[in-house]
Amino acid sequence: ESARLRGWDYAAAGWYFVTICTQNRECFFGEVAAGEMRLSPIGEIAGQYWKDISRHSSKNIGLDVFVIMQNHVNGIVVIEGKNVAHGCRDVACNVSTTTTTTNKPMSSISPKSGSLSVVVRSYKSAVTRWCHIHHYPFFDWQPRFFDHVIRDETSLNNIRQYIAKNPVKWEKDRNNPANLWM
Repeated sequence: ESARLRGWDYAAAGWYFVTICTQNRECFFGEVAAGEMRLSPIGEIAGQYWKDISRHSSKNIGLDVFVIMQNHVNGIVVIEGKNVAHGCRDVACNVSTTTTTTNKPMSSISPKSGSLSVVVRSYKSAVTRWCHIHHYPFFDWQPRFFDHVIRDETSLNNIRQYIAKNPVKWEKDRNNPANLWM
């Protein structure tokens, strides 16, 4: 079962809140100390490669705020287009009417170039490749990622605050391994 919003075209212009977790929520990216994230070498690369996303995309991909945490990345990805406004106010134009994949060729159901899935897959691949080349063979990501389509400016501002405060609230974060069984 897909975690994606049913019927939504993830290559369409819009603002997307993304969370990408490491495999088994291993803390590869550093540690939180006194409410600040202190990045490990892998965390530094994860941050640098996140900043580079828009340079490596075939479509107009923008980035808003993000944070590299101990075992996950939170960020806002903007797929630019004629209907993108602050928080993508008019989302009706972005909804795909195609919801069935029965008897379609793989190319028609595979992630489209410039789509959110391709952006995340490319990012994850680049970080993983760097880790393996630089002798971090145990690094890996969870197979999927979490996304939320940002539909209005209030939601956008709330998500920005959540991302900014993530290191300060790490002790209570659901991605903190100490809290996984709470």
